[in-house]
Amino acid sequence: MPSGRASLRFEKRGTGIVVPVRLYGPTRELSAKMLFDTGATLTTITPEALGKLGLFSSASDATIITRTANGRVRRSVTVIDGVSLGKAARVGGGVAVVLCEPCGSGEVIGLLGLNVSRHFRVTLDHDAGEMTLEAKRPDPGHLFDIRPFVKFGSSRGLVRGPKMTITGSLQNLAPRALSDVRIEAKVSGGRSPATLWTVLPHVAPRSRVPLSIEGLLPTGAGRTYSLSITRGGW
Repeated sequence: MPSGRASLRFEKRGTGIVVPVRLYGPTRELSAKMLFDTGATLTTITPEALGKLGLFSSASDATIITRTANGRVRRSVTVIDGVSLGKAARVGGGVAVVLCEPCGSGEVIGLLGLNVSRHFRVTLDHDAGEMTLEAKRPDPGHLFDIRPFVKFGSSRGLVRGPKMTITGSLQNLAPRALSDVRIEAKVSGGRSPATLWTVLPHVAPRSRVPLSIEGLLPTGAGRTYSLSITRGGW
């Protein structure tokens, strides 16, 4: 949950805004500067900055595809403990970060993405060079953070009468446990679309668990479905 209300000075660099941040690892902290980027879904940091937090990437890390000027690039994703801006505005409980060497330059170690800024109401005074952040209530949660780490295995849907059962698996690629993960199955292809769902209270780090979703379908519902995560946290 985000905490506090903070005002901080930012630097104007061309059309960009650079803000002071403090990153938190399990045992270390790092004061740095980041580009405030409302177009980036996830926060990015350099591998060097991650190492200063006592964390390192591995072959078992989740990956995502990012678009760059030179095409599509696959990058590793991991989790740090938290990020703070100013003295009071902090997002804790696990923040996903994409490792991106080109995203850093000099003292700027990366891009501060929406998975951090969406926890606050942000006001900018460009003339004064000042940013104000106020924690949102209720908290938006960590759905943006956990999505890159969740992979669905092969699944199968079986319909008997009005009841549909979907079985498969869910894999957590994150180095920390997931909690209260809600998975929805959107059933389409008929006259009456339907939504079936289930909640997994706990998924251990880097583990795979069986998945089962079942429910009654309305008359005329289709048989085609897609799975997605609509809620979840660390």
